[in-house]
Amino acid sequence: VNQNSEPGFARVLSVRDGLAVTVGMVIGAGILRAPGEIAGHLGNPWLILAVWILGGLVAGLSTLLLAEMSAALPQAGGKYVYAREAWGPVMGFVTGWSELLVGRGFSGAAKAVVIAEYIRILTGGQGSIPVLAGAVVLAFFFIHTQGIKASTVFQNITTVIKVFVVLIIAGAGIWAGDLFSIGNNSGTELVGQGWVSGFSAAYLAVAFAYYGWEDVSKMAEEIKDPGRALPNILLKGV
Repeated sequence: VNQNSEPGFARVLSVRDGLAVTVGMVIGAGILRAPGEIAGHLGNPWLILAVWILGGLVAGLSTLLLAEMSAALPQAGGKYVYAREAWGPVMGFVTGWSELLVGRGFSGAAKAVVIAEYIRILTGGQGSIPVLAGAVVLAFFFIHTQGIKASTVFQNITTVIKVFVVLIIAGAGIWAGDLFSIGNNSGTELVGQGWVSGFSAAYLAVAFAYYGWEDVSKMAEEIKDPGRALPNILLKGV
C-alpha cells in the first residue's frame, strides 16, 4: 500500500501527549472501582497484591509486543491494523468492529457509570445514575468535537490531576495503615467462593483497571516520529 497517496492525519502529538493518554487511560475509572471489588473476592492481602502484580506483568509483556508492532505499522487503528496485516481484511474488519462495539462501547459505558456513581456520592445522592452517565458521555463527546488540540490539553491536565490523587490516596494509606500487620494476616480463604473462581473474578477487575494501556497505538498516525515515539510512550506509560 502506498501510504503517501492516501490522506492521513496531521502528526501533532508529542511523546508527552502520548504518555498522558496512556497513563490517563490506566489511571481511570477502573482504578476507583477495582480495589473494592477485588477485596470482595480475595480475603487475603497477599492474594490482592499477587493479582495486581499478575495484571501488571500481563500488561507489561503485552506492551513489548505492541511496541514492536506499532513501530512497524504506525497507522491509525491499532489492533485493527495489526489483525488486517496478519490475517487479512476480514479479520481486520471483525477486530475493528469488536473493538468499537465491545471494547470501546461497553468499557466507555462502564466508566461513565462509575463516574456517575461518584458524582452522586459527592452530591449527596442527588440525580439518577443513568442520566448522569449519559451526561458524562455527552460531555466527553463535546470535548472531542473541539479538535485534537483541545482534547489533548484536557487529557494532559486530567492525567496530572489523577496521578496526584492516586499518589495522595496511596500515601495516606501507607501513612495511616500498619504495613507490619499484613504479614500477620492469617486469612487464606477466598471470600465465599472457590480459589479459581475467586482469583479469576478478581483478575477480571484488575484487567478492567489496566484496560486502555494500548490505546495510544490507535493514534499512531497522529504521533510525531511514531517509529521512535510509540515504543517510548508504551514502555514508559505502562
